[in-house]
Amino acid sequence: CCRYTAKTKQWYQRRVRGTYLGCTMFFLGMYKEAEEACTKGPKSKLQNRLMFHLSHKFNDEKKLMGFHKNLQDIVEDQLSLASIHYLRSHYQEAIDIYKRVLLENSSNGGSKKDFLALNVYVA
Repeated sequence: CCRYTAKTKQWYQRRVRGTYLGCTMFFLGMYKEAEEACTKGPKSKLQNRLMFHLSHKFNDEKKLMGFHKNLQDIVEDQLSLASIHYLRSHYQEAIDIYKRVLLENSSNGGSKKDFLALNVYVA
């Protein structure tokens, strides 16, 4: 029982590392390697966001729209969507998302300091 649980945990941790390694490679500009590492990880919200950004980097509209469909109405996904809008010069769409995130955060008792950088984009 315990050995099975430990083995399952080790297997899952090895797979999750692929997604985190993919994130690191993405920020190093190693996009192909990031995609390879990320696809080895389990399906997750983080993996979807990373693949969304990689699809943009590869100019793969079909994949981009597929990952776009999987985005949810959570802060991380909405900020990813806003960043893609911004990168595509769709500034108003990005600003609208940033404003909504700021408004929802302040109405939920969150601190404006949590999203201080968004105020720069909104200004």
